[in-house]
Amino acid sequence: MKKALKLLVLVAALFGLFLLVSFLAFYHLLSVGEFRRFLVSEIEENTKFKVQLGEAKLEVGRILGVGFHDLALSEPGDAEPVITAERITARVALMPLLRRKLVFYEIRLNQPAAQVVRDKDGKIPLLDRLLNLPFVKSAERQFALDLRTLKITGAKIDFLDHFLEGTARSTRLENLDLELARLRGAALRDFFQNLVRRKRDQPEGTALEFELKTAVATEGKEARLRAKGTMIFPSEPLEIDQAWWNADAQMTDLPAPLVRSYAGSRLPVDSLSGTFDGRLRLEGNPKRRLQAKGEISFKQLAIDAPELFSAPLDAGDGRIDLDVSWQPRLPGDRQTGGQAQQWELPRFNFRSKDLQFALTGALQATDSEDPRLQLIVTAPSLSVAAVKKYLPPKWIAAAHAENFVAALQDGNVKFNRAEVSARLSALREPTAKAGFAEGVSLDVEFKSVAADAADGYLPLRGLQGRVILEKGLLSFKGLTGDYGQSRLSNIDGNYHWYGAGQGALQLRGLGDLDLAELREQVQQGLLPASVTKAAAAVQEMEGRGSVDLAVNREAESVPQIEGRILLDGARLRLHDFPLTEVRGEIELAPAEIK
Repeated sequence: MKKALKLLVLVAALFGLFLLVSFLAFYHLLSVGEFRRFLVSEIEENTKFKVQLGEAKLEVGRILGVGFHDLALSEPGDAEPVITAERITARVALMPLLRRKLVFYEIRLNQPAAQVVRDKDGKIPLLDRLLNLPFVKSAERQFALDLRTLKITGAKIDFLDHFLEGTARSTRLENLDLELARLRGAALRDFFQNLVRRKRDQPEGTALEFELKTAVATEGKEARLRAKGTMIFPSEPLEIDQAWWNADAQMTDLPAPLVRSYAGSRLPVDSLSGTFDGRLRLEGNPKRRLQAKGEISFKQLAIDAPELFSAPLDAGDGRIDLDVSWQPRLPGDRQTGGQAQQWELPRFNFRSKDLQFALTGALQATDSEDPRLQLIVTAPSLSVAAVKKYLPPKWIAAAHAENFVAALQDGNVKFNRAEVSARLSALREPTAKAGFAEGVSLDVEFKSVAADAADGYLPLRGLQGRVILEKGLLSFKGLTGDYGQSRLSNIDGNYHWYGAGQGALQLRGLGDLDLAELREQVQQGLLPASVTKAAAAVQEMEGRGSVDLAVNREAESVPQIEGRILLDGARLRLHDFPLTEVRGEIELAPAEIK
């Protein structure tokens, strides 16, 4: 025990001696005036800014370095500075002091203020300049700048964005903390080995680790943003738009109006309210390939977007899980006519208080062809009222389904699969075209659906069954429900909605009919003309009857009805002759009734 204590005291004494020698060497070697000139020269040479520094002070204690008050960076010839900071500190490495060498490896900026601008080309010149501080070693006489870390604390940033169309958008970043550190040695080797194991298309080059914390202030509200990861620059000078990103980002309490304001006309929304929280992982470069995946949760979300949804949405609280990638225009595509750009959506799972669905899709575009969109949607049992609100009005109009959708009132619908695969031009058309119809398919199950149709048709209640749309052919399987006071069951058939044979209908089903309602439907001309003519002699009809009917209609022709009606105790009046307790069977054929 005593030996261990002596060893500990010896180590502590040696460490203290090392610090004392380092401090004396630092104090002996440092000339503040010469270092000021060296630091100004390094910053001006690498950033092209004019540098002004205030009073200098040695930092001795938890860190060893030199601090300057009142930093100001400005464009040559401009009176107003671009960046100001209360203090800048350069930290000194200890080991080189023993070799009579001053090596400064870290620069800290305390409470800086700046205006950052993104130009119309998407570049951020100020950030590019800061990235090109000498993260590679440079030396001059007794000084050396082997910059490994740049730290910014308590910054206030006004971000002005000219990249989006229309008026430039301004965002205020408060209490921004940023740390940039260059990966070296074993850390750099391990990082690239991890990249190679996951992907093969990441570039090699200068790698900078970063960690960012800030608050976004807007309309009296504050959102918190955090990001941490690595940027890889394939060449020097370092430019932010050339960086390959491998980063995790987190946002908290992001106001929905800020999203709408920033997106501008690209998001066709009249109003947007609520807040967003999220975690995203970004990997890639926007000019080559960029992938984002993660989750976004929202609170009290409300959307009014007439161009996107049939009614204002009150989504409430919910969550989105997504995985999206973007591959932009590739060099040479314009000459070859090949693929120019592509969006891929391997996963988009949406859940709100009244809606849940899973979406996958892709958007492909070339210079010589109209972009093609492919979307596949699946959803569990959902209320009809919720689905109606989320349906795009233009798609409803394109499918000639306005009256059908308006008639639906209640019930549940399950999307086994809904797919759209069509050119964007076809989706934008106000009326359906063959290209759009062939690219739409549905597999939907109904349960307890209610509909109130206009033009004299009776209300439909308790509808359930399955409907499939494939290449313009609408198929019905096992439909049952109540039509007025009549009960329909086991309805199977198909209807040619689009394409060749449009309007052709084939149906077969069973039913238990209310005869009085049937006569009213006949009198209003809602049934085929042959049925109306045959029933003209019937002045009254009451009771019930069971039916087994088949309806066939070729395109643009009169429907043909075949089957039988079984009467059991019906009451009829034919040409003023009353008939009661009528029992028997009526056979229907295209040419006669017997």
